[in-house]
Amino acid sequence: LNARINVLHEKLKAEEYKNEANGIASQEKVAKLEAQIREGQKERRRMHNVIQELRGNVRVFARIRPYLPGDGVDDDTEPFVVPKSETTLRLIDENSVKEKYNF
Repeated sequence: LNARINVLHEKLKAEEYKNEANGIASQEKVAKLEAQIREGQKERRRMHNVIQELRGNVRVFARIRPYLPGDGVDDDTEPFVVPKSETTLRLIDENSVKEKYNF
């Protein structure tokens, strides 16, 4: 009976060491995956910032303002830049030549 108990104790110790080794390996794998998540989040934030910057640059590039009272033009004067759609502008120069630009 004592021999059987000793064998079971040895098996138990072997299983404990095995589980401990698996636990350490699991912790290392979790740490590696968490590092990958952090890198992915950094890349996502960088790409989001690039997209926001590009959108902002386009908005600023195509900003249009109406004539103000101090501009010295009549109320029915057509502006030099007329938005046709979200991606199209029509420009009118002083010689009444109308040009259309697509973005």
